[in-house]
Parts: sequence; structure tokens; C-alpha cells
Amino acid sequence: MRTFPERVNFVEVLLGAGLPASYRSFLSQPFSQPTKLLAVPSSDGELSVRDFMRLDDGADYLQLDSTFKRVHDALPSGMAPFATDIADNFYCIVVTGARAGRVVWWDHEREVGDHHVEDVAASFDDFMSSLTEFSDDDVSS
Repeated sequence: MRTFPERVNFVEVLLGAGLPASYRSFLSQPFSQPTKLLAVPSSDGELSVRDFMRLDDGADYLQLDSTFKRVHDALPSGMAPFATDIADNFYCIVVTGARAGRVVWWDHEREVGDHHVEDVAASFDDFMSSLTEFSDDDVSS
């Protein structure tokens, strides 16, 4: 198995840019997946947050490097997925361009070439600090 720095480097090579320091720090710390569905504020109320991607010995579908390897060609350029909602859409950190550092929500059900994303937070730290318990488990995203 590759070391943590090798796994970070693998993702950054695919991205063509470095990951923000705050997210690198998050990845390097011990972490337990949430036991309850979380939410982040959005323009329509709230969006669910289910799982966070890691670089550890957890389940493959929760590993940033293996997930990004599978989906990087479908995501808009310069975006690193770091979490999913209950419909398996991605929360991504923008790592290049004028919006670098922002967190966006990317709906995977879209037409080819549609790269629309919804701004969710100004930074990874802002995203993490805005998390609350999800208030409606019947909502799909």
C-alpha cells in the first residue's frame, strides 16, 4: 500500500494542482465517519452530507485517491471531491482558477458537458464549521 504522502501526490498529479492545506490537515488526522446524516446550508435550505473521503485503510469507496481516479474525468476541471450526499453527489474543493479554495456541490445527474456547480462554502474550514444535523431524512440530496 502506498504511503500517505504518495497517495496525496497521486491525487494532486491527477488534479494538476495541490490540495488546500486545511484539507491536507483533515486527511492526515484520525477521523470517524458521522453516525448521523449531516447538513450544510444551501441556497434552497440545506443539503445532506453523508460520507467524507479519506486516505486511510477504510472502505475503498471512501478513499479519496481511488474515488478520484474513477471520477476525475467526469468532474469539472480543477475540482477535488471530498464528501458525498445521500444521492452520491459530490462536495468538491475548487483547487484552480478564480474560485480556488471554495467548496461546491456537484450533482452527478446531468447532461454531458454540463459543469454547473452550486457554491456551498467559501472554504473547507467554513464548510466543516457550518455542518449541522440533517433535519429531514426524506429529502434526496
